[in-house]
Amino acid sequence: METASELNEQLMECIFRLFALLRRGPRMPAGEPGSKVGGRPSAQNRILLMLNESDGISQRDMTTLLQLRPQSVSETLSKLEAGGLGERRQNSRDKRGVKIF
Repeated sequence: METASELNEQLMECIFRLFALLRRGPRMPAGEPGSKVGGRPSAQNRILLMLNESDGISQRDMTTLLQLRPQSVSETLSKLEAGGLGERRQNSRDKRGVKIF
């Protein structure tokens, strides 16, 4: 029988694969809510959707999953925080890491 830690790791791998597939999925038509020119969802909407599913995700994992530059994620998170839509907290296990809620 697998330990909770091993199951958690497997679940995170599945979630990463799912997000990778969703990233490659169909684009939203231009002009639809949540879209921008070119039909791709805005970074803010993509981050909010991810937080809805994975509250407490690390900023590093978010950057990897969304295939965005770390600077872009940081700037977008600052805008979301200013609007009261997100919050960065220091990781209690690793003081260098940041979790997003």
